[in-house]
Amino acid sequence: MENFTVANYTLRESNKDEIALVAHALSSRTRLDILEIISLNSGISIVQLAKKLDIAVSSAAFHVELLSKAGLIETTSAPGKHGTMRICHALISKISIELLTRQIQDQYNIFSYNIPIGSYNDCFATPTCGLASETEILEQADAPSSFFSPRKIEAQIIWMRHGRLTYKIPNCFLEANNPQEISFSLELCSEAPFYNLNYPSDITTWINGVETSTYTCPSDYGDRTGKLTPKWWSPKLTQYGELIKFSTDKKGSYINKELIPDSPTIDQLKLKENPYISFKIGIKDDATNKGGFNIFGEKFGDYPQNIIMKIKCL
Repeated sequence: MENFTVANYTLRESNKDEIALVAHALSSRTRLDILEIISLNSGISIVQLAKKLDIAVSSAAFHVELLSKAGLIETTSAPGKHGTMRICHALISKISIELLTRQIQDQYNIFSYNIPIGSYNDCFATPTCGLASETEILEQADAPSSFFSPRKIEAQIIWMRHGRLTYKIPNCFLEANNPQEISFSLELCSEAPFYNLNYPSDITTWINGVETSTYTCPSDYGDRTGKLTPKWWSPKLTQYGELIKFSTDKKGSYINKELIPDSPTIDQLKLKENPYISFKIGIKDDATNKGGFNIFGEKFGDYPQNIIMKIKCL
């Protein structure tokens, strides 16, 4: 017996003929009823369909043919009492139609900055803390003074049990543009001595001094070697993190596309007010879970990227 996988189906504007074919197949109440019956009774014959709908077999066959041409169902042959019969199988459980997406995307200007994790402009850190490049610890581990080293730009991993980092990015490109969405994506995790998979930390972000989100990271990940983590790094220490996206638009602020209730909108960030955009990440003094954080650069952890800022403008 053949197996048929029921899948989701996305129609895109680039294939208007396909959209028209599917739309025609769905334009009949009878065909919609047939789709419902087949989805509940995959393997039903056209004769059985006709009986359920109280229509002629020839009419049922006509509707089935249109649904089949549109790729919504599949029919196969099977032995019957008087020769062969056509058996109907469901192929699609959900249809999405994307209209005008390309034209809408083309209306936006996308500005992107690749921000090295060691290019922060301000910091505060308490042990356990430190910075490491691709080849060595920078200055001295657990020494907050190391964060002021001229070599900080070489950092590929930064860790601290408590504290914050602030990055400032020029915003001259906003003069002739109207920002609609800003996002920062980075790989991060909690910071425990060595590592601890059960070590939550409330990591907060601020944009232009406005608190936008708090992400509760569940772990300081060290149970396996990071995909990019250099071999000299001890396997007993933090190895990798999660790739998290913090974003803000006209509706509010998000963590990985999940809207945070009652969160600031992009208009509240006043991105044009200063000659820069500031992004701060850290642990609040009154955080419930003061588990610190690790930030990974493009040559450490699992993801080959630094902090990526993107701004979508009209």
